[in-house]
Amino acid sequence: MEETKVLLIDAKTSRPDLDLQLGLSEARGLCEATRAHREDLPDCFRRISGTQLYLLPLGQKTKYQDEAVDLRGLQRLLAGLREQFDWIIIDGPGFDTPADATLVTLCSDGTVYLVEQGVDRFEDLRLAFKQTQGRYMIGAVMI
Repeated sequence: MEETKVLLIDAKTSRPDLDLQLGLSEARGLCEATRAHREDLPDCFRRISGTQLYLLPLGQKTKYQDEAVDLRGLQRLLAGLREQFDWIIIDGPGFDTPADATLVTLCSDGTVYLVEQGVDRFEDLRLAFKQTQGRYMIGAVMI
């Protein structure tokens, strides 16, 4: 897998944290990239040193009052990125923000639900499945 290029996208609009977990400073990211034309794509992809792993942080969501991530822009962005990366993994929002979670699900090829034992209730999961209509459900992981 040394030659496999992987892009990790932080799309958790309520709690973006992948850049901090990876020890990177905040930078432009998904919010800006979904509003840019392909030829004007801002420099917001961060390569993790010594790997083929790239990060697209959420970016500066406070600049955009309406929606941090533009849906049409996200679809356009992902279509272009599929040619450049072998895998694109979107760390999406939880279903406590259903509109954002549904947005990311509709743009992805598959969904893996992360279920936190002792926190997530069965009723919440049922509602999440209903909101996404089980669209491309790959599975669930309990932690």
